[in-house]
Amino acid sequence: MKEESIWGVVFTNNGLEELGEEIQPYLSEESHGRYILCKEVDMSQPYLRVLIDYQYSDGSPFEIEMYIPHRYIKLVAVGTEEKLKKAIGFISNNK
Repeated sequence: MKEESIWGVVFTNNGLEELGEEIQPYLSEESHGRYILCKEVDMSQPYLRVLIDYQYSDGSPFEIEMYIPHRYIKLVAVGTEEKLKKAIGFISNNK
């Protein structure tokens, strides 16, 4: 069974500051910075389009589509979830 690719989008500090509280529920944080894991990313539009799996407070899932200015993005990487997390520091390479 082929693993699905997942995208990691790391934000700049200025981007996080300007996006403010609106982006906070979707962010995770590690030593390299704050990021979101996405199931799709489209960089060909005037804004970076991301598709995120998210959950309501009751645990039921839904997808959210966001459009983020490119200038707010520090790094975009794609891979299988475990390999992506190791490659850009989301988890230790020792795991």
